[in-house]
Amino acid sequence: MKTSYYLFATFVYLLSILLGFSFSELLSKNGDGSYKKELVKPDGYITANQYRIDVLHYQLKFDLDTENKILTGESEIRLILTAHTDTIDLNLHDNLKVSELYVNGRAALYLQKNKRLGIVIRDAGLNEGDTAMISIRYQGTPKREGFAAFSFGKINGNSLVYTLSEPVYASNWFPCNDRPDDKAFADVIIGNDSSQISVSLGRLINVETKGNKRYYHWKSAYPVSTYLISIYSSGYSKISDQYISVTGDTIPLEYYVLPNQVEKAKIDFSEHNRMLEVFEKLFGPYPFPEDKYGVAVFLWQMGAMENQTITGVGSNFITGTRSHSSLLAHELAHHWWGNSVSPREWKDIWLNEGFASYSEALYAEQTDGRAALIADMANRYSQFFIEKLYNPQDKFSSTVYEKGAYVLHMLRRETGDTNFFEIIKKYHEKFIYSNASVSDFIILAQEISGMNLGQFFEQWVFRGTGGIICDYTWKNDLTDSGRKLAVHLTQVQKGYPGYIFPLDLKITYGDGSTEIITRKITSNDQILEIDVKMPVKSIEPDPEKWLFGEFRLKK
Repeated sequence: MKTSYYLFATFVYLLSILLGFSFSELLSKNGDGSYKKELVKPDGYITANQYRIDVLHYQLKFDLDTENKILTGESEIRLILTAHTDTIDLNLHDNLKVSELYVNGRAALYLQKNKRLGIVIRDAGLNEGDTAMISIRYQGTPKREGFAAFSFGKINGNSLVYTLSEPVYASNWFPCNDRPDDKAFADVIIGNDSSQISVSLGRLINVETKGNKRYYHWKSAYPVSTYLISIYSSGYSKISDQYISVTGDTIPLEYYVLPNQVEKAKIDFSEHNRMLEVFEKLFGPYPFPEDKYGVAVFLWQMGAMENQTITGVGSNFITGTRSHSSLLAHELAHHWWGNSVSPREWKDIWLNEGFASYSEALYAEQTDGRAALIADMANRYSQFFIEKLYNPQDKFSSTVYEKGAYVLHMLRRETGDTNFFEIIKKYHEKFIYSNASVSDFIILAQEISGMNLGQFFEQWVFRGTGGIICDYTWKNDLTDSGRKLAVHLTQVQKGYPGYIFPLDLKITYGDGSTEIITRKITSNDQILEIDVKMPVKSIEPDPEKWLFGEFRLKK
């Protein structure tokens, strides 16, 4: 029978697509020290067909059954075909069973398997450049994975539903092209018991009650990566504030907290206005003025998540003591670094976390002065950070956060304050609401600074693991040409053969006076001879903690 044969052939065809491979970027060096992109095989979560579509808009409707922990979803996904394909591939977890699927209003064949949803469009009359509307209805109990993905939780006997999708768990609760570089606009409608407040990205445009359920409709004015779409729903109390941007825009500040945390949250979150002021000064205007900046309490107790315009913060971090200001600064900074400028792929994750972590240090510097910056950076170094920064095995290790912050700190030292802050402002301006890779950042940094930074990024991002470990000795010398300070430095780290870097040396003389001199270290075993005015009492390498490493005096 022709129909049976057609269905079998379709199944085989879809299976071959679903088991296929996609491509991602790898950086390699050209002869001149610049970088080029090459294609490499991926981990299999994203298929090649997912690079042949560009999602334009998600309309996501969720009905929450918190008692039975069942999610019913209706998704309308508008996309454009960027290349010819016979199937549209999306990501959707197998726990969520599709019951209806339409392409441009017509029922379509599909195969759901291995977190993928393959949709046959061979006979849909769609060509490259055409737009398609995919309508999907599904239901199930979302699977908790990663840091949470989707959680039907409870606190103090009350329901609290929340999501945390980074890096690749958005498909645990809605069908999507789960690539960080496929940004789209989004409308999110959340239905829950009428006693609950439901929150998402963007601005609230409508609340509708149907029977014992209340539906909150949130709409974003800006594109978003799938991992940054979120929902929260609980018996929240809302705190409202506002911030006047440097552009003159009034930005709503909205905080959704547990009822017994209202007064503590008012104290903790009051610092957001100052943080916004500092970050707008350093990075440029807040990128989402037509939406809001918000925080919703959730039940992930390990920290916070920068979901776009509505950060999730663990309930245990609301203390009323402002003791977690650095965490709040980190998540707010992500709205420039990660949300507005998102990574082109997960290999570039340090562009998110390193930037946000260094923003904590910059906020400390702006608020409490240079000494606070030095203290902050000194606390970030550890000799146990042993991964490369680019494409680390653990995408959320301390290496990514702390060494990532230090790379920016060292780049600031290498290029100077004027160039550095112009680099990061221009970086945000150039890639606002889009995606960037480390090669994009390098090229821009070189253009603005006028420096060849190939060696810098080679040793600190692409090849080096860990940091500088340098043993040193020093002595006073009296030679025919005058009084000298001789400093012998030996790099003994195992993660890179010999870092090249500018080294500040603080020299303390016998009379108590001090000076700082700078020398370029170009080998792993080097002797510096420095003219001095009188006998030296002590020296301190890297007194202001510009370098990711440690210097050990050998007797």
